[in-house]
Amino acid sequence: MSTEAIAGTLESDLRLLSSEARRADGLASQLTGWLSGPEHPQIKEAAERAILRLRSFGARDDGLEHLRNSKDVLRPFVMAIESKSSKLICLSLVSVQKLVAADAIGLDGLLVVIQDIELVEKMHDEAVQLKVLQTALTLMQSTMLAQNEEGIAMVLGTCFRLLANSKNTDSVTNTAAATVRQAVALVFDHVLVEMEQMGSSSLIETASPALSEPGSAKGPETPKGSKSPRGHGTTNAALKLLDDLCMMATASEGMLKWLKAPTLPRPFVLDLLDFVLGNSAAVFRTMPAFEHALLVRVCQLLITQLQNLLDPTCEPALQSADLKIVLRVVRTVLRHFYRQLKTKCGVFIETLLAGTLSSCSLWQRISVMQVMRQLCADAYFLHFLFVTYDAKEECKLMALHQMVQRFAEIVDRVTWVTPEAPQDDDAVNAVAMLYHNKAHGKEWSLDSDYGSAPAETGAAYLAMLAIDCLLNVVAALEKLTDVAVEGIVVTPDASAVGGKQEVDKDIASGMCQTTWKIVLNALSQLLARCSSEEIILQLLKGYQSFTQALGVLELKEARDAFLASLCSFALSSKMAEDADVDLPMSPASVLSPSDRDSSNAVAKGASSKAPLGLPSDASEGVVLTPKNVHALRTLFNIAHRLHHLLGPAWVLVLDILNTLDRILQSPRTTTQEISNSSTMGARPSDLAILSTAASQLFESTRDMSTDAVISIMTALMQVSIKMVPEAAKQPGQPKLYALVRMVEVVLTNLQRVDQLWPIFLSHVMELLGHAKTSIRNAAVDALAKAVVGALSHVNAVADADSDKGESQQAPAIGHSSGDTSSGTEMSPSAVEGMLLMAIEKLYKEDRELDVQMGLLRVVLQVLQRHGEQLTTAWVSVLELLSVVPQAEEADTVS
Repeated sequence: MSTEAIAGTLESDLRLLSSEARRADGLASQLTGWLSGPEHPQIKEAAERAILRLRSFGARDDGLEHLRNSKDVLRPFVMAIESKSSKLICLSLVSVQKLVAADAIGLDGLLVVIQDIELVEKMHDEAVQLKVLQTALTLMQSTMLAQNEEGIAMVLGTCFRLLANSKNTDSVTNTAAATVRQAVALVFDHVLVEMEQMGSSSLIETASPALSEPGSAKGPETPKGSKSPRGHGTTNAALKLLDDLCMMATASEGMLKWLKAPTLPRPFVLDLLDFVLGNSAAVFRTMPAFEHALLVRVCQLLITQLQNLLDPTCEPALQSADLKIVLRVVRTVLRHFYRQLKTKCGVFIETLLAGTLSSCSLWQRISVMQVMRQLCADAYFLHFLFVTYDAKEECKLMALHQMVQRFAEIVDRVTWVTPEAPQDDDAVNAVAMLYHNKAHGKEWSLDSDYGSAPAETGAAYLAMLAIDCLLNVVAALEKLTDVAVEGIVVTPDASAVGGKQEVDKDIASGMCQTTWKIVLNALSQLLARCSSEEIILQLLKGYQSFTQALGVLELKEARDAFLASLCSFALSSKMAEDADVDLPMSPASVLSPSDRDSSNAVAKGASSKAPLGLPSDASEGVVLTPKNVHALRTLFNIAHRLHHLLGPAWVLVLDILNTLDRILQSPRTTTQEISNSSTMGARPSDLAILSTAASQLFESTRDMSTDAVISIMTALMQVSIKMVPEAAKQPGQPKLYALVRMVEVVLTNLQRVDQLWPIFLSHVMELLGHAKTSIRNAAVDALAKAVVGALSHVNAVADADSDKGESQQAPAIGHSSGDTSSGTEMSPSAVEGMLLMAIEKLYKEDRELDVQMGLLRVVLQVLQRHGEQLTTAWVSVLELLSVVPQAEEADTVS
């Protein structure tokens, strides 16, 4: 704003003040005579002199500087503030706000105004008090006042005293509370500006007042023999303000030395402290003086308060509000300053863990767990805890391990199985209802529901918090794993510690190794006991996240244990019996001998706690529950994400898919919802989705690496071998679904058929030697489909090539361009030669007559469909036919 504009505005204000002083003088003379009348003519005269002085400043280039140093312009406003007229005081305070905002008052003038405001604040006039608060906030925004420690203390003291005065109206009290909050924030904002302008190092050398010891009535003092240097008043003021806030939080009554104000209620002070720490975190992280204050005063205050409030003898009606706000400040300190806290961080964690013990009251445990849930969502905080405590052998505190262990213990209380307890007991159902309400936007509240709700509901909410904590830990580990494996240097969000952080892969692996058994045991027990879809989805999300993290980190034992547990929930043993199929394979078959014992123990503990699924009577077919359906979907997601890392563990996934194929082929298979509704009609959508998902998994092998596809083929072969004895007992033609999937994979990946064909052919040879004729016939049929399908693709490639021009070289049928695996590319003629040569060699071996007849039928199909396109494969065909008469099979040849 220009000087002329400021002068014009002030001139209007002075005219209004002069006019009001004239009216006030007349009224005052009539009512009180000489007691109040003489002051108002002086205000009128001073306002007229100030108007004349303003006119001389408006046209000058340095008019603002002259206005700032002029006492004549400020005098009428000061005189009006010192009067006892509420109207004059309010008018003057509005004008003073304009002068301060325009930086048109010098420091001396500001101090005079502040001293007068201290006198006016004692008036019990609501309008005056509100104007005082507005003016105080305007003064706190002044950069000139920011350099004066005494002036800051006076303004803040005025606001604090107005807030502490119980005789004020609610409007004044509420406005004072908001003003105090904003004024305190402005103090620390000025520190940030000062820090940026001068540099933090120079500030610390010149402004580091000594903090008083905890419990002392004295505030921070400047060391003896030194003076607070000019230019650092804001820093000193902020440190003394912080000390007074800590004093108010510990003292129940008394007068503060620096603010010269009575103490305020502890919850308000702690809330104000939380606001300061959260919004001015950079100050406490950057400046050693504030970091020291954080460690010496704030942390000691919080630890003492927290330990007292977590005493089991505390009454919730008296202490719950205090505990809630103290925990909120602790959460802020841990999230923003855990790197600065050092050993204090461990003290906080131990105190919080002690607050979750069963010896504490339920309301105390719930309050602590609410904070723990938020802390566990911070991946970098958990990373810091593990690096600082768990990863060091000399540390007795295993912070991350003990936290996860405590959460699991709380969950175990809910899923505890006794001979008298039913499968779905009241505790699990109560947790399910809480998740259901939360999904619909109505979460249980400690403040509003604790007193009226039964104790069982509170215990269920505690278990819900523990479940959320476990799932947050899992999500954090997945995030850290992605960062570690991808080698990304991340900058945490504003709620976390500033600066860039790196995550080492070994640290991420150590965190997963420390927690996976505890997490798996807790999640599997709960998943086995619950039937609520809301909980099931949350738990399976945790399964997927942790399994993917373990797979990416190549922690095979843990990964396979999670897969085995998930498979047990996807399809239960009773379902397998109803569908007349075998159980899924044991995870021990895909682990090294040294890993089998521990993995089997975890998998057995995860699956034997309670019955799985909701089996139906065999005569009614298999009924898939929502748990089964969602577990299968989770399994599909993991298979797609970790396809290149599963290796031998593919046998766990494919054994379940083989069982799913058998179940889906049954016309009596349905889902629980369809079964309950007893409706007939189209195929249930869930079953159609599962069938499509299974097919898409094998179709997607074309985009997988060759090593992954080889692992899938090997696993399919193992599953098929496992199913052969059972299939041989079935009447009629057996259904070897794994063998059918092997054919599908071969035909989907003809670009690398040279590496897949030996696996497929070795399995076919094994089946052709089986004693059961039906098994041998199934092998011949699979071979026919593979050979005929492959030749169809080869001929299609050749036809496409001939359309482009005979001069162009025939494309290879080897590896795709994106596949870096070792191997040689094959031409179409080489592929057909390989396929027919296999049939020739199989025929020449000493096989059963039905096998030889079947192989001849395969050759016949090849000749009928692709005889005209055969090239080098004719050699194998003729060689095979030349042997036929010797086997007395002339009728077949003819």
